[in-house]
Amino acid sequence: MLILQTTSKAYRQPEFEVTRRYRDFLWLYSSLHANNPGVVVPPPPEKQAVGRFDTNFVESRRAALERMLNKTAAHPTLQHDSDLKLFLESEAFNVDVKHKERKEPGLGESKGMFSGLTNISVGGGGKFIEQDDVSRFLWVEKLLLTFLVVSRPTDIPRCTRESAQSPPEGHGRGSKPAQRPC
Repeated sequence: MLILQTTSKAYRQPEFEVTRRYRDFLWLYSSLHANNPGVVVPPPPEKQAVGRFDTNFVESRRAALERMLNKTAAHPTLQHDSDLKLFLESEAFNVDVKHKERKEPGLGESKGMFSGLTNISVGGGGKFIEQDDVSRFLWVEKLLLTFLVVSRPTDIPRCTRESAQSPPEGHGRGSKPAQRPC
């Protein structure tokens, strides 16, 4: 459960509560990362398969998720992202995300007013339920596809031995070949 307090006029109320699962935080991270290329997005804590219901682990994860949200809300670029506002304010989060994905398949958008958010608290006694393997696989697959698109080779001319020693245009046979740096 998230308990939020804000002074921003972009929200319906100055204080509200919403419930989120760990996979919702993974969605937020992925969305913020996709919407804001080049911006360092605070990551969620690592997934843990063993001991995930241990009281110490649950408290440690809750604190890490709270730090993630506070850093995100304080970031000058990320605090204005519409997906952050959706994550924090939506009462029917899963439905709203599915509706958004149908409406905007592919790239996210980076709009919205979000300033003055303070005092985010994650907790409330709810147990964490991990996302299923299929959802995790799809998330990783999307991440890999994003990486492949970003790291696609460009059409930069390559320097070869022939192009480095070929004579410049307008010079005849008797002139010395020009050395071009590679």
